[in-house]
Amino acid sequence: MSSIVKDRCFFRLLITPSSQIEESRALLIVISTIFYEIFAPLMNLFGFSANTLSLIIFMKMGLTDGVTISFFALSFSDVCRSTSMIFTWLCQVLSVFACVNPNVNPLIPLAIHITTMFFDISALTIICISVQRCACVAFPLQFRGVFTRSRVTCFLAVIYIVIFSWYIPLFAEQRIEIHIDPVTNVTVFRVAFTDALNKIMHINFSVHVAGSIISQLVILICLVIFTRALIASFRFRLQTSTPSVQKDIPLEAPDSTTSASCLTLSHRRFDLEEFRRNVSQHGDSTTLESCMDNLTKRHCDNSSLKNNKTATHFKPKNDNIDRIKTQKHSKETQIIKVVTLTSSIFMFCQFPKLCVSITHLFLPEFSQARKYHMSYTILMAIQSFFEYLNSDLNIFVYVACNSKFKETFYSTLDHCVIRATSNVRQTNDA
Repeated sequence: MSSIVKDRCFFRLLITPSSQIEESRALLIVISTIFYEIFAPLMNLFGFSANTLSLIIFMKMGLTDGVTISFFALSFSDVCRSTSMIFTWLCQVLSVFACVNPNVNPLIPLAIHITTMFFDISALTIICISVQRCACVAFPLQFRGVFTRSRVTCFLAVIYIVIFSWYIPLFAEQRIEIHIDPVTNVTVFRVAFTDALNKIMHINFSVHVAGSIISQLVILICLVIFTRALIASFRFRLQTSTPSVQKDIPLEAPDSTTSASCLTLSHRRFDLEEFRRNVSQHGDSTTLESCMDNLTKRHCDNSSLKNNKTATHFKPKNDNIDRIKTQKHSKETQIIKVVTLTSSIFMFCQFPKLCVSITHLFLPEFSQARKYHMSYTILMAIQSFFEYLNSDLNIFVYVACNSKFKETFYSTLDHCVIRATSNVRQTNDA
């Protein structure tokens, strides 16, 4: 076997060569190399760019409500996670080609811990978003004013503080030392750790698995409620789009110069039978305004009408009310769609990670340099693929389901294209 097969396997996987597994190991190394050295960096670079663009767009939209702030925090944690994975890839590339001194390959485990930390932050942020919208959908009267901008910001800050505090013991038990390799005479970084590190890592891993299971269950419950809300929204649109006879037409409030009886009339329902009698008395050519004016004259005080130079005409405002309700309902539906798709993608993409973690917890041989190391390496590649995919797909959900985000997104792209075109023209002219 070549030195790459012996020493360059991902995460320094060292296995004694054997004639029975040599061919399988070679194929495994090829697959791992293609994924971790080609596809993974491209996906992380795209995730970094997409989430950075999402941060810019959310800032342009304005961090005025709790939902926007929550998605801004989610994009920020995804940017940090993609950055740590890009750093991991750079450490591997630089160590393979030995183009940097000191060797930074031993820093990979620390970068992986940082990646896991920001993954936990992203998971808790998604749970926060799901529970927030779920409470507003299931109990709108009780939670409508609970999730304010300041409260959501404080809660997200608490999430970051708690996760950072939880990982402090893990980082405290490790320290970076500079060491000179006696074989190659090259300065390398070495991560020294205490005896308590293994115990801390085992506790963190167990809590991480338990937290993943709980998060999946919580998000699943929220998805059920979201699905019911979307079905109700669909039925609402069907009802509002179906033409029907308006039996009750609310009237606008009159001017301040009208009497109290006119104000009382503005809150009454227009009687359909009375409207028909007016139409029969005045003929078919009578307009709705004239009929309503006759009703006004019958109910308002004559003295108040004399003070007005022109009679007050009341117009139905059903169209305005329906339009406002439809716009508000459409905004709520867009938010529910974004939260539903984001939560569904998170559940789907994290399911392989959950399966691998549970298997490793109850089957210790399912690990690196153990009995089932080959299956573990393949499944780890699949798990990593879906983790990177989860971070990459969020921006497509925002564009597809949020009209304001979509408008800001395209305007930002147009501005960038126009600016780039002008710079190219100035360069050519110069």
